[in-house]
Amino acid sequence: PTRITMPARAGPIIRFINKGERGFCALFEKAIKTCDADSVVLDIGANHGVYGVWAATQGCRVFMFEPQPSCHPSITASMCANAPYRHPPTLVMQPVMSNLSATLSVSSNSNCAGVFGAYKTLQSARLHASHVEVNGANVLKLVGDAQIAFMKIDVEGGELDVLAHVIPLFEAKKVRTAIIEVTTRFWEQRGTSRETAWSVIKRVHDAG
Repeated sequence: PTRITMPARAGPIIRFINKGERGFCALFEKAIKTCDADSVVLDIGANHGVYGVWAATQGCRVFMFEPQPSCHPSITASMCANAPYRHPPTLVMQPVMSNLSATLSVSSNSNCAGVFGAYKTLQSARLHASHVEVNGANVLKLVGDAQIAFMKIDVEGGELDVLAHVIPLFEAKKVRTAIIEVTTRFWEQRGTSRETAWSVIKRVHDAG
């Protein structure tokens, strides 16, 4: 199995992956073997950067999207610890949203918990953390003409907004493999009806 070096603060997520995401890891390892000069890996909701750095060590061009400031030290530390790369990975410190003119309020002290969207009010009260306003990233512009060897979306209830932005990639048949974590219990807190949610998912399904 591939080994990568991660900082100590990423220990809990490493243990979770080793215990609960073995099936995902097997699919991911298979998919990144298809990386070539014409493709990229999109790690949307990178958290500590485990999957993005893993793909980069295997020669893939990688974009890691993670707007939580508390995650960035882990990502940059792991990027440095696992260098050199054929293609150095890119950390995009912005969320992926359908409305590029909007901003997302992100806690500056979320402990890289990944709950900034679904639990915004609760988190603010619990952590008493200051927030930063972050603009959305234009994934379509970053990708350009490249194929997507693998797309991972793990954004704790924000997957519908991400999908609404990246659907053109599916419709253009650019996505070779994608795995999307669907967290239905967070949809209502984000003001998303199930009807709207399933219409977005159906568009992705129909795109093949």
